Amino acid sequence: MREPLRIWEEGPFTLAEALARYGEPTVSRALEEGILKVVGTRLGGVLVPAGRGRVLLGKTRYYTPRPSALENALLVRRHMEGMVREGYQVLRYDRDRARALLERNGERVLVLGGVRRGSRPQPKDPLEATANRVVVLVPEGHGLVRRRRRVEFQEVPVGSG
Repeated sequence: MREPLRIWEEGPFTLAEALARYGEPTVSRALEEGILKVVGTRLGGVLVPAGRGRVLLGKTRYYTPRPSALENALLVRRHMEGMVREGYQVLRYDRDRARALLERNGERVLVLGGVRRGSRPQPKDPLEATANRVVVLVPEGHGLVRRRRRVEFQEVPVGSG
């Protein structure tokens, strides 16, 4: 029963990404058995735990993440995977808070998904505070794309797909 939950535990993934990574039989089984369900976002349908899947995870069955939170978590996971391919090592990944801390050659990078307009990312966690650079992933058209001393805002396209 844990196999279909791997899709969420290693994700989040869009339906297309999950099909490519885990195969149609696993994804179909998870959807049919009510372990996972699809939530629509601007990035496409994202797989999240359905009621039965949340119970298996030891959580209340009556909760569905907001699409914006799923988008942020998805953007951070994708960016983090790209950085790992470039040789970075993941020190910490928090899907629920849409943030990741990575390191390569002594440089620590904190990747954040989405920031409210007008707010500044201020890591309160001691490990995150050691980051040399902060990358904030913001939705396309957000108007925050600029670079400060340690904070870099990257606009990410969020059209369907």
